[in-house]
Amino acid sequence: MFTPLATAKSDESLALNESLRIKINTLPDLHRAAYKGKLDKFTSLLTKKNSLTQLQTSESQAKLTPLHCAILSHQVEVIKVILQKMKVGGSLDAKDQDANTPLTMVNDTMAES
Repeated sequence: MFTPLATAKSDESLALNESLRIKINTLPDLHRAAYKGKLDKFTSLLTKKNSLTQLQTSESQAKLTPLHCAILSHQVEVIKVILQKMKVGGSLDAKDQDANTPLTMVNDTMAES
C-alpha cells in the first residue's frame, strides 16, 4: 500500500502517490525552500512576498502548500515558522490532490515512525 508520504529520490523528485511524481526543481521557490529545510532562504522569501498569501498558495498539480512540502520532508524548523506565521490556521486545512491535509500527513508520518 502506498502512503501519501513523500519519497525523495536522487533525481530530486517526490513520489506523492502511485501515479504522481513531482520534480523538486519545478516547485515555486518558497515551496522548494520549505521542502529542503532552507530556513534562511524560506524566511527571506516570506519577507519579500505577501507571506500569508504565499503560505496558503497551492502550487503544482499536486496542490501542495509550503506546509505540505515541509511536512513531507520532516523540516521541523520550517514547520514551526509556518505555524507561527499562520497562527495555526489557514493552510492547515488545505488539501492536496489526494485530500491529505498537512495534519493528515503529520499523523501518517508519526504512525510510520
